[in-house]
Amino acid sequence: MEKDTSNKIFENVIIICLISVFLCLLFPVIQKIIKDSQVSGAETSAKEIVTNVEVFYSNISILHGTTLPFTITYNEDGYVAYEGNKPLSLNEELTNKGETPTQGTVTIGANGYATVKDLKIGNYICNKTEKDEVKCEKSS
Repeated sequence: MEKDTSNKIFENVIIICLISVFLCLLFPVIQKIIKDSQVSGAETSAKEIVTNVEVFYSNISILHGTTLPFTITYNEDGYVAYEGNKPLSLNEELTNKGETPTQGTVTIGANGYATVKDLKIGNYICNKTEKDEVKCEKSS
């Protein structure tokens, strides 16, 4: 009977060691999946924000005759809209579903293309040139 108990203990120790090794091998893979999903979430949010700014511009250009270039500058207090370099005083609200950026700009240039510069969404900074996709990196 003593031999049976010692064999079971040994088998359990081996199983625990194998599970530990397996988890150590999987940990970096799981971390990468989590990081990639966070980056993807930030990029999706930035794309949605660009779309919201484009729709917002369309609405106020119809209502107020606003022309391009049009810029939204985000800060801790919300945002400021600019027509060229001139700040605009608007009654309309720009709404974002999800997290609102705390810094950065979204500009619709004279050619109609949107650019994103240093848009901070959570712990990520996102950028986009005229014809590129949105790219986000973890801020330091």
